[in-house]
Amino acid sequence: MNQSESRNRKLAYLGFIVLLLVPIVLLGMPGGGSSTPPGLLSSMRSKFELGESDIGKIDPTSAAMNMVLLGFRGIAVNTLWSNMDHYKNTKNWAQMKSTSDAIIRLQPHFISVWRYNSWNLAFNVSAEWDSVKDRFHWVKEGAKFLQNGIDINAKNPDLAWEEGRIIGFKIGMSDEARYFRKFFKNDPDTELYKGGPDPKVNEQGLDNYLVARDWYLKANDRELNQRQRILDRTLFRSYPARSYFDYATALQKDGVFGEQTRVAWDDAYRDWTTKFGREVFFVPEIPEVGMSMEMTEDDISRQAKTGDEERRLRKAVDNYQKISNYRYWRERARCEREPQMADAHREIYEAQVAYSEQRLTEAKGLVESGMMNFAAMLKKYPDLVQYDDLLLEDALTAVLMWQYILKLSGEAPADDYPLKVIWDSQQSRVPDVQARLDRWLLEQSRNVDKK
Repeated sequence: MNQSESRNRKLAYLGFIVLLLVPIVLLGMPGGGSSTPPGLLSSMRSKFELGESDIGKIDPTSAAMNMVLLGFRGIAVNTLWSNMDHYKNTKNWAQMKSTSDAIIRLQPHFISVWRYNSWNLAFNVSAEWDSVKDRFHWVKEGAKFLQNGIDINAKNPDLAWEEGRIIGFKIGMSDEARYFRKFFKNDPDTELYKGGPDPKVNEQGLDNYLVARDWYLKANDRELNQRQRILDRTLFRSYPARSYFDYATALQKDGVFGEQTRVAWDDAYRDWTTKFGREVFFVPEIPEVGMSMEMTEDDISRQAKTGDEERRLRKAVDNYQKISNYRYWRERARCEREPQMADAHREIYEAQVAYSEQRLTEAKGLVESGMMNFAAMLKKYPDLVQYDDLLLEDALTAVLMWQYILKLSGEAPADDYPLKVIWDSQQSRVPDVQARLDRWLLEQSRNVDKK
């Protein structure tokens, strides 16, 4: 082999190398420039949120960073998970939280990490504290932790939905809900928040259910472009409207009646029937025809092209209305919007307050009027009695209050009275309802003593 052939072969190799570099450079062209478009790999990283920019937030001297740099990220994450469980079991909360922060910096796009750790902080860690204020602090920590994940995973619908669930469900329906809902608008850390809300979780000072609704709306917006993996799609997209129902119900429990509560039920009914109820879904049972919850028989007949399509569409509408409890909530909102039902709730609540303040004559008149109005509305909406635990509890509470007042007054209950049918048929529920009523009356009497 002469020198010329060797040189030509080396030049050929060099040419092939240069030729291979061209597609590599084009594919790997970084994004962010104004003149040149990003390469395919950069576009895909952006589309699927695969960039690891948060890795830079890890302590460069830590063992975790050393493992990452050596290619042992999986080992580092497993070690940190094990450490976090240890800190949780030993109730080392500060160390547990810092360890969870390190995990998400190593796996910022692993959605389960955000979901698990936020839930752990808001539900499990908070339950370990005795003080309600401390419990609320850790619920907030869970919500704040999750917000970081929402910022990093800007297209993911699951995390926004989970944020709505923490703020709506945990704050609004836990055993401490009476305090949590107040703390959400007036944070107990008065030195830091000056009697207002923590702006990180409640920037505008709204009710927790209204803030939860905003997060559910964000989740629905994201779900249009990226599939969620939490619930059936019809249920997932129902949550903004469901938050209105929770809000209206919570107002009544808090003793807020009148125009504010009526508007809340109006908003709930409108959101349920005109927004969620009119949204079109393509479901597996009949993928060729779009269905909605508010479809009437005429709508189904017009939409379907064949008899078989009409049969399957009718069955799909019925099934998905049952899955989302659609007909019940529509009927409940109609009932609650009526002035007589609002009067019933108000009178029963005011009777409880009057009883706790020993105004027995006034309490008796209020509860008897409330029972009559309640019975009249349940007669008008009989289907609600079969499915509504909350209404049944309100009815039983009214009868219990009436019996308490009669006992103190030395009167015997009549053989027949409003809501007697419900009382006789729901005896299995009475002990739980009575325990909640007694606890409420005790707290109310303590508040009266402090005045």
